[in-house]
Amino acid sequence: MNGQDTSTRTLAKHGQNPGLSDRPDPTSAGKLGGMKMSSLSHLSAWLLQTLHGGPVDLAAQRIVPLTGNWTQSDLWELLVRPQLDGRPLDPASTVAWAEANGSAPELDLAIVAKAVTHMAAGSDRFCVNLSGLSVRTPGHARRLTAILAAAHVFPGRVVFEISERHALEPTGHVRENLLYLRDAGVGLAIDDFGAQCGNVSLLSIVDLKYMKADAALTRAVLSADLDRKRRLTSGLAGLADAAGAEIIFEGLETEMSVSEIRAIAPSGSWGQGYAIHLPQLLGLPSGEGPMGQKTYFSQSSEFEAMEAPRDR
Repeated sequence: MNGQDTSTRTLAKHGQNPGLSDRPDPTSAGKLGGMKMSSLSHLSAWLLQTLHGGPVDLAAQRIVPLTGNWTQSDLWELLVRPQLDGRPLDPASTVAWAEANGSAPELDLAIVAKAVTHMAAGSDRFCVNLSGLSVRTPGHARRLTAILAAAHVFPGRVVFEISERHALEPTGHVRENLLYLRDAGVGLAIDDFGAQCGNVSLLSIVDLKYMKADAALTRAVLSADLDRKRRLTSGLAGLADAAGAEIIFEGLETEMSVSEIRAIAPSGSWGQGYAIHLPQLLGLPSGEGPMGQKTYFSQSSEFEAMEAPRDR
């Protein structure tokens, strides 16, 4: 079958996105590494199922201020947890494949549509990933805000994290979508800052709510000597302040890393990682994070802790 199975070919012909292609975009295809065709078949099958209204499993991970009472934090990131016939799929590979074949904008809409079902009540705030391909798609911001409006979700409770896999030119549809989201009251964040594209071009278009320091950047800061630590965090603070943003340090996976970043992080910084809170599947019993704080979700029932692969 010329190296492609039926589900992959069908995905490439999915009618909702005219840009869909079965020829992977090289900027995303690299994320797939040397994956076997059978693995791509599973990813394609899950994407087809999801794009046609299938179930979307989400987990939530708490993001906490590096000072103050963590358990009072109302900020969460919603993470996709793809499964096919009960078999977990790697989230990063799933998203990379969606970007490679052009289905990422439709996948983002499906994930947001699922996410808002958990936002209808309460006042907690949620970060949701948004592909650079979505930001480049004409009229995509209007479709996103229409989903929020239909679910009666206040836009100020949502932050879209723009992923780093595609460099964005601050013109045309990119500018139009970002300004539309800003004017609608939706928060915006640069995801994975310090890794690959980082999409710093966003800084020239709109003020940001958050600048999320990639786990690799967080590790680099923590591995530096004390003087360099201070200079690096001061530089990050200056850039974030110029963008109107607060910093979220990702990749905090040990108690030592949390303690060290708290000692040097700029005022108003946040932290995220497995040492702070394990991602929790929505709607299942809650657990305890490795540092002992109770993991809870203020407006859904509860969650179940899960050992998850690295996220997008």
